[in-house]
Order: sequence, then structure tokens, then C-alpha cells
Amino acid sequence: MTDKRRPEPSLRQADRGRRAGIARLSVTLPRDTLMQLKIHAAQHQATMRDVVAAMIQKELGGPSL
Repeated sequence: MTDKRRPEPSLRQADRGRRAGIARLSVTLPRDTLMQLKIHAAQHQATMRDVVAAMIQKELGGPSL
């Protein structure tokens, strides 16, 4: 990414004490997309983390978290 004010998306190992085998992913989204994600999560009484994880797992065909 060329914008110095925005960090690159990163993948790093989570703290061992919290959840072994889980990694954290940070992404930068357009404001409108983020707002749609927040609304979608609220409508389904879920966290944004749960909604995004479910979407990724569905797309990849892997097991649900």
C-alpha cells in the first residue's frame, strides 16, 4: 500500500494464553462497507467478528468457528 497513513493489513499470531491456534487479521475497509457490516451484524444480533469469520469460512468452505 502506498498510503503511509494506513498500515498494511497484517496477520499475526494471537496471544498463546487467550486462544491457541487463532490469529488476528486487520483490514482496511471503505467507510460505506464498514457501515454496512455494522448494520448487518446488528440486524443479526451478532458481533462484526462473528459475521466476518462466518463469511470467510463460508467462502473458503472450511469449518465454522
